[in-house]
Order: sequence, then structure tokens, then C-alpha cells
Amino acid sequence: MSVTGSGDGPHFKRRRSWKSRLLELLLWAAIAIATAVVLVVLSEQLLPSNF
Repeated sequence: MSVTGSGDGPHFKRRRSWKSRLLELLLWAAIAIATAVVLVVLSEQLLPSNF
């Protein structure tokens, strides 16, 4: 059994376009902002006001 076979993970034949990279960056930024908003809203509801 060979360690370097054809089925060991994805192999990209060309580089990703800048549009694809920008879209991924915007997606991660949106996830980060949404996470921050959820944490702020939950902290305002769950924590005491003088925390």
C-alpha cells in the first residue's frame, strides 16, 4: 500500500481566483460579526448590569 496515492486529499490543478478568495474572506468576516453580535446580545441579557 502506497502512502502517496491518488486519493489522499484534494489536489488543485490551478490557483483559486481572487473573486473566490474575496468571497471567502467576506463570508468569514460576516460570520465573525454575527458571532460578536450574538455574544453581545446574550451578555446583555444574561450578565448583571454592573458586571
